[in-house]
Amino acid sequence: MENLLHRLLGGDNAKREAAERVINELEKQPEEYMISLISVLRTSTLSSVRNLACILIRQNLNVSEEGLWLKLDHNFQCSFRNELLQLLETEKELNVREKICQCIGELGLNLLENNTWPELLPILLSLSQSLDPATQLSGLTILHYIVPYFASMDRDDIPSLVALFHQTLQQHEQPLIQVETCRAVCSLLSKLETNDTIQFVTLIPLILRALSDMLNREHTEFACEIIRAMSDLVEVHATFFKQNLESLIQAMVSIARSKALDDDTRQASLEFLTLLIENSPNMIRSLPTSVLLTPLLQILFSILVEIDPDPAHTWEQDETEPDEAEPSMFNYTLGVLARVSQAIRGRVFLPPLYALIDRSMHNADWRYRHAVMYTLCQVGEIVTDETQRRQIAHYVITSFQDAHPRVRYASVRCLGQLATDFQPFLQHELSVSALTAIFSLLHADQPVRVRFITAAALINFVDGADPAVLQPVLGDMLHALLDALPSSPILVQKQILAAIASIADCVGAALAPFYPAVMPVIKPLYTQPSEAAERLGDSTERSSYRSTALECITCVGAAAEVPQYRQDARDVLEVMYREGMGEVEESSEMKNAMMSAWGRMCSALKEDFLPYVDMIVPILLKTAKQEVETPEELDDFLDEFDEDTDNIRTNAMEEKAIACRTLALLLNTLHCGLASYLPAITQTLPPLLNSTFDDIKMAALVSIPDLLTAISETIQDPASVESYRQTFLSLIDLLLSFIADESELDMLLPALQTLFYCMPRAVLQRNGPIPIMQGAEVARIIEVLHAALKASFERRAILSADVEREDWDEEEVEEFKEIEEGENQSHYWIASILGELLNGHSDFALPLIHEILLPDLFDCCDPSRTAGDRIVALVVMEKIVEYCGKDALSYYPQFLPIFRRELRVPDASIREVAAQALSLAAEFGGELLWDTAESCVRELQSALEDPAAAEACYAEANQWGIVAMGKLGFYCAPAISTLPAVYRFWLDRLPIEDADLLEICLSVMCALLEKGDVAFLGDTQQNVPRVLQVLCESLGRLGNAAAEQQVLRMIKTIEMQASPELMNALWNVLGSKAETIRQKLQSV
Repeated sequence: MENLLHRLLGGDNAKREAAERVINELEKQPEEYMISLISVLRTSTLSSVRNLACILIRQNLNVSEEGLWLKLDHNFQCSFRNELLQLLETEKELNVREKICQCIGELGLNLLENNTWPELLPILLSLSQSLDPATQLSGLTILHYIVPYFASMDRDDIPSLVALFHQTLQQHEQPLIQVETCRAVCSLLSKLETNDTIQFVTLIPLILRALSDMLNREHTEFACEIIRAMSDLVEVHATFFKQNLESLIQAMVSIARSKALDDDTRQASLEFLTLLIENSPNMIRSLPTSVLLTPLLQILFSILVEIDPDPAHTWEQDETEPDEAEPSMFNYTLGVLARVSQAIRGRVFLPPLYALIDRSMHNADWRYRHAVMYTLCQVGEIVTDETQRRQIAHYVITSFQDAHPRVRYASVRCLGQLATDFQPFLQHELSVSALTAIFSLLHADQPVRVRFITAAALINFVDGADPAVLQPVLGDMLHALLDALPSSPILVQKQILAAIASIADCVGAALAPFYPAVMPVIKPLYTQPSEAAERLGDSTERSSYRSTALECITCVGAAAEVPQYRQDARDVLEVMYREGMGEVEESSEMKNAMMSAWGRMCSALKEDFLPYVDMIVPILLKTAKQEVETPEELDDFLDEFDEDTDNIRTNAMEEKAIACRTLALLLNTLHCGLASYLPAITQTLPPLLNSTFDDIKMAALVSIPDLLTAISETIQDPASVESYRQTFLSLIDLLLSFIADESELDMLLPALQTLFYCMPRAVLQRNGPIPIMQGAEVARIIEVLHAALKASFERRAILSADVEREDWDEEEVEEFKEIEEGENQSHYWIASILGELLNGHSDFALPLIHEILLPDLFDCCDPSRTAGDRIVALVVMEKIVEYCGKDALSYYPQFLPIFRRELRVPDASIREVAAQALSLAAEFGGELLWDTAESCVRELQSALEDPAAAEACYAEANQWGIVAMGKLGFYCAPAISTLPAVYRFWLDRLPIEDADLLEICLSVMCALLEKGDVAFLGDTQQNVPRVLQVLCESLGRLGNAAAEQQVLRMIKTIEMQASPELMNALWNVLGSKAETIRQKLQSV
């Protein structure tokens, strides 16, 4: 056996493979095999061979059916366990003893849980209290391996463990024993419930003393092990350290501050403090800042200052992009700053930070000013006060003129990040002069890296800007970028092209006047690569350069929407065609750029893109179908840290996502123009809802409504209708399964939107409506929506309980409100889908909603529920009223009191939906409202006269209230005793701003005029002048030509019956509009 193990360790592949075959045969005789390995452990003089023997033993101690252990005789198992324990007494080498301990620990854990080695625990406790340090270390090491068993043991045994750990932690002359004890303690506590950890609190001072011993004796590796063990614990039970918090913080701060220690040890202490803050922010906020935050910030800042002073100026002469992802103490410190700021938030974190910055921002040593910029860059996201934002932005822009190039680089880099963190505030605040200062850093006299980061910062600035913000500086910005392009190295050119592309995406058609100046400069960079690009020796670099140019060309063309782009796009496509798409296969970056470009060119060319479809769609389909797997080495990482793959990206994932998005875009633009590819697209895109990557799932979602539209446009006969039905039902089933399984709002909201957009496609219009769904399909949709609604309520309840239980600060509460708003949006889409079902399939939908949803919806109407809950209920009730005709009448006694009550609540959105619902109820309910009509009118009047209603947020609610009042007057006139006053109140609030709602009011008004309603016109026609004024003022506000003609006819009719004095008075009131209206009346 020893010879076999020698061969396994040797470098001769043939001998190693032969030895492996022999070992495999020996495993078929497990007892002899295990005895021979034990014999090697007893007799071999080579530690490497004994190590390997331990490894092979451990591999075969699996107690599952696949392992060798269960194949061993019971008596042999007992003797083998004893042999392992005896080996601890004879083995002198520490590394091998560790391997034997691992064997005993893993076997013991399984057998203890099965209660088949009960004597092990007393043996281990005895070993751990031995006077022999080596034996004691072995006992503690094995205890560490069986920690999961202790987590489930009787809590009465905890005091004996605490006593043992007290004893071993105080063996100051035995560092290995102290370290192993710390590891065992922290591992055990991580497995216990919080209440069960209390008895171990007394160990913390001893652990800190052990840590001090390690540092004093310069055992920094052991010190790191202790700190890392505590870091693992703090992630699970941060409050465990509360009783010793200040002494613990003092120890870790002292380690992090010590420049005499190596970076690994300092970094370990910083990581512990960071995890402590992240996992117990409220506990840290309650401390004086002088205890942790201030010293921590000082340490972090001092590390940022400790960079190479670079006396030879090599940095500014370098023409390569700085590698900011490279592992270093500097980059790690930046990460800590970001993590701590996010955990503590601005109210507590920023004051001590600002004090530190104020002392450093004008330091003569450029490294301090450089550190300030990097610090501000990391924490900008938590700065919410506008005055502070303005001061930071001013200081950063002033630093553009700093004498040192690395400070200029850091300031522009900072501005680029602040453009994201402060958007849109920063974009609105920056003056033209400030932007000009940015453009000046593109000049050739600046170091390449400064120019590179300037173009990159402009991209961030533009991405967060409103088009109106860029309009005043658009010409200057493009001029500066185009001027800098030819003289810049490739590194900078690529960033400039990317900046121009971002500008195009932002300003859209406003780029059209600049198209003649921009396109002739950028187009040849792809169609006729410049000499500079051709000099790039590496084909990958050339491809990267051209892909950037292609993106810029197509972004500019798609934005400008000028006729010239059609020819420019054809030229680009012809170059692709001539090159035979060769670059698509050889370069991932070029392939991605080309696929994205096809989508943009298709949107611009529309039907002119069809000749290229046969060249392009097969490539997109092939890429969308390619299998994408998480690399094996990443799987281990994800398993260990319980991470998912949603945010783990590879080139293959990116390619697949872009191909899917481009296919979806082509579908949206060309529809049935892709007729021959629709079956392949149907088989490719929708099933990708099962992908693990969000971008791919999103593309699949977006494609489904357009896919249904495209297929419906190809229907020619009854067989096609049946095929469409099968496809529709299959896609809806896939979508519903996705919604049922999805709990993350980022994907759930788009999925609900997609389902909403699919609902109109559930009825084909072919010489009359053809319903696609039957009762079973409608029932499935309602059941899934009901489950999604209940799941949303549960998520919000859990979050609300956390808010009440935790001492959250204002910023965290704001984050909660954002999540709550997301949940409310999901409710809105659920209600809207139900409305579409009621609209197209009311015979099926209404009974199902009554049975499945209505009880929950009535619960949502309770005044104690949130606005979002009440709105979803109101919307569904409103849709029942609107779409269900006579079948809805039986619900009016339950609905109307709810509508009336919600008319005067403080929430504007609830008021709006309630008024909308009441207006529909008045129209469709008729006499059912007569008993409550007068009270409804009073509620509406009170709501409209409420002083709070003058606020802008109530505008929509007020307009719907006016609509409802007009309909109540018209449809419920016999039940309203004060009808003339109601109509006068209504007239005084017309016309309203919303064109669609104004059209509704005018249709009611015209109907009243046509029947000569006395209550409306007045006993002596006294309301006619006001009616005429409203009609005239409404002209020009309506988007519907037919409605405007109706209003003109009504004015003409009144004019023919009214006195000249009345009409002259009207024209005088209308002023300059009078002549225009009179001209329009002549054509009626």
